[in-house]
Amino acid sequence: LALLVGACILSQGCETTPQGGYGTAAPSATCERIATLRLAGERRVFLNGKQAEDGAAVCNGDRVSTGADSSAFVQLPRGGLVQFDQNTDPIFRVLQELVIEVFGLNQGQIFAQSPAGGQIVVRNPDGDLETQGTQINLRTAPEMSILTVIEGRVNLTRPEVVAVTSGEQVGFTRGALEYRRALSPADVAGVVRWRSRYPLPDGRQPPPEDSAKTSSVLPGILGVIAAGIIAHEIYTDRDSDKAPPRTDQPSDYPQHEVGVRNVR
Repeated sequence: LALLVGACILSQGCETTPQGGYGTAAPSATCERIATLRLAGERRVFLNGKQAEDGAAVCNGDRVSTGADSSAFVQLPRGGLVQFDQNTDPIFRVLQELVIEVFGLNQGQIFAQSPAGGQIVVRNPDGDLETQGTQINLRTAPEMSILTVIEGRVNLTRPEVVAVTSGEQVGFTRGALEYRRALSPADVAGVVRWRSRYPLPDGRQPPPEDSAKTSSVLPGILGVIAAGIIAHEIYTDRDSDKAPPRTDQPSDYPQHEVGVRNVR
C-alpha cells in the first residue's frame, strides 16, 4: 500500500477534487492559469482563503471570494470578464479550451462577459446556464436566482431549458422557472448599476462591448460635423468677398445651412 501511495504521489496521478458538488473543488496541484485577478473597492478579496494580490493568477479550480464593499475582476483570455459584487464566493474550473465554469455561487452577484470565441458556464444550486458572446448579470439569494441578459443570448439548461435574450430577465429556483419578463433599457441599466461603485485601481472600468463600439464610432461622427462647419466657414468667407447679389436675379451662390442633430 505504501509503495502504491508513493507511486501515485510521484506520478501526480491522484485525483483530489471531489466531483459533482458545489463549493467543494480544490485548486489543482499545478497552476493552470485561466485568468488574471484585479481588485477594487476595499480590496477584501481572497484567493483560496488568503488575501489576494492585485494582478494574481487565477488557476484552474481556484476559489475567489469577496468581502464587504469589495469587488473582484477576473479577466479572462480574449477579452472575457467576470466581476463579483461584494460578499460573493465562486470557484473556477476549465471544462475545455476557452470554456470557463463558475460554480459554487450560493449567494452573491456577478457580471459576466464571454470571451471572444469562448464560453462561460455558470452553475449554482438553482440552475445552470451557458453564455457565448454575451453579457449577463446573475444575482443569487436564498429565495431565488435572477438572471438578466444585457446583450446576446443565454441558454438556461436547468431547471428548465429556455433561451433568454437581450433585455430579458428570468427568476428561477431549484425546481422551476418562477417568472420571465422584458425589461426597459432603464431597468437593465439599474440592474448593473452596482458595477459603478467598483472602478479598477487605475480608475478605469472595463466598458460593455456596446460602449466600446460607440466610442469607436464617435470620432468619425465628430469628424463629419467638423468638416461641415469648415465648409460652412469657407462658403461664408467667399460670400463676404463678393458684392451682395441683386434682388432682381437669382444669386450666383447657393445658400448653405449646417445643422447638428442628436446622434443616438
